[in-house]
Amino acid sequence: ADIPTAMTCEPASPAGTLLAAVQAVAQGPLKQQAEAIDRGLYPASILRDLAQVGAMSAHLDAAGRPGDYGLAIRAMAEVSRVCGATGFMMWCQAVCGLYLQHSGNPALTGEVLQAHLRGEGLGGTALSNPMKSYAQIEHMLLRARAVDGGYLVSGTLPWVSNLGPHQYCGAIASVDVGSSDEPHEVMFLLRCDAPGVEMRECPSFSGMEGTGTYALRLTDHFVGAEQIIADPTRPF
Repeated sequence: ADIPTAMTCEPASPAGTLLAAVQAVAQGPLKQQAEAIDRGLYPASILRDLAQVGAMSAHLDAAGRPGDYGLAIRAMAEVSRVCGATGFMMWCQAVCGLYLQHSGNPALTGEVLQAHLRGEGLGGTALSNPMKSYAQIEHMLLRARAVDGGYLVSGTLPWVSNLGPHQYCGAIASVDVGSSDEPHEVMFLLRCDAPGVEMRECPSFSGMEGTGTYALRLTDHFVGAEQIIADPTRPF
């Protein structure tokens, strides 16, 4: 459906300029590749173009002005009119940026975040299972045990989107607390090319072929302080 008039922006405003730039990408290169994306093309260059015009950082304070969630949603809507898969990956990128900004970890809020805002880093979110776990629908699929300097994490996540060999996502693991009744989870930035991380192709899924969706298998993957988004996770 068309966006209501109340959600539109004055063309000469910063928001209007951003949306015009997004529309140019959507109606130009994205429109030309939409069918190929549905058949399996991962549109990395288009996602970077959208990041460059500010489409996936409009909601963040880190871009030098107060975040505007409405503007971020309107940018996703402009893209989703042309390609729903790319609109979904914009959401993945936007959410991952939110994790980085609010982590309070200098190792993530500095150049890592800035590269993410520029689209030089692309990432997603692996929180489907943790959210279901918090709602008591599923068990937590990633398990962590404390070691010197961090955690060792193992487990498998069956579906994580907007990934690639050098990309990343926000993830949560349940920490082994022994006999304690108090639950404890750690949230961290999971890099797909890190030791102990294996990416696996997912079965064909109509409409998801170009979304960079993979299964991730972790085997004693070390999570150090520079990766921590929140510890403990529930207050975050």
